[in-house]
Amino acid sequence: AACLSKYELNEAFQTYERLRMKKAKDIVNKSWQIGKMAHWKSPFSIRLRNWLLRQIPESFNRRMNKRIFELAEVV
Repeated sequence: AACLSKYELNEAFQTYERLRMKKAKDIVNKSWQIGKMAHWKSPFSIRLRNWLLRQIPESFNRRMNKRIFELAEVV
């Protein structure tokens, strides 16, 4: 909606696509990294991963979720 209100139709869609693709690529890369951790097999690694995940503050999780669901500001 922000792109459509600021630009003409073609430019609005191009701008939105550029912003969305960058965010999607970042999310895919982070998901891939987290997914690799999910498949650790060593009991020590699993305990370490689980302990580390419990140490992450809720505020950090909220910030990450906010980053996922908000698109960069349209300039």
